[in-house]
Amino acid sequence: LNRPARYALLVYLPFLVYGLVRALMADVFMDAERSALLHVTPVLLGGILVFGASSRQLKALAALLLAIGFAQPRLPWQR
Repeated sequence: LNRPARYALLVYLPFLVYGLVRALMADVFMDAERSALLHVTPVLLGGILVFGASSRQLKALAALLLAIGFAQPRLPWQR
């Protein structure tokens, strides 16, 4: 592995350990599976975006996320 990949793995390792501990503590297998997926899915999605998307696609995604952020309704206490 190259240096950035080792650094990313080192940073992500505590989350994997936490997910494993939560899975071992879970009374139900489905809870353990959900906990693991909640930790692994964002990393896989980020990896797909970083390594698989072109700069044009990333700009379009950023524009969509900004549009969604500005389109959210304001709650009464947020005015």
